[in-house]
Amino acid sequence: NSLDWFCVKHPDLTKCILYIIYAILIFSCAKVLGLHVAVAVIIFLLMAFYTLLMVSSAAFRLMREPIKQFGSGDPYPLLRVTYELLKHENGKAARLLVTVYRSAALCMVGEFEFAISVLKAANIESNTSATVPVKLLYYNDLADAYFMLGDYEKYAIWFEQYARIFSDMK
Repeated sequence: NSLDWFCVKHPDLTKCILYIIYAILIFSCAKVLGLHVAVAVIIFLLMAFYTLLMVSSAAFRLMREPIKQFGSGDPYPLLRVTYELLKHENGKAARLLVTVYRSAALCMVGEFEFAISVLKAANIESNTSATVPVKLLYYNDLADAYFMLGDYEKYAIWFEQYARIFSDMK
């Protein structure tokens, strides 16, 4: 958990530190064991790839337990973790997913207008990395928030977007 927060807060520093550690360890072991340099380079590249995956997925690991609690009816852990995660620069896809989960938690506590403002600020139309499931969540959350506010015209607009994407999946 602490390493995940460090990865979220300092992704470039985390990668740099780990690359240096890997290089020292792998090339030292290669020299001691008499491994060919090409083998050491391949091992280093595999570890570098693992590091990229580890750093880029840190936000998702931090949200795992709060999402379970949200599913059980407790939105507050998810509100806390998404608030912290959005303070830091993540990739576009990760940031959008965190935003969508935050808006769902905001709706659960009755903060519909705030949820709408959070979602609209995410500007999903300009986000080329938005996946279909995230778009579905996004439009569903917008539609739900407008429905709960009694704005049925805007609800219909966003629900149509949701339904269009859902029907395109078939």
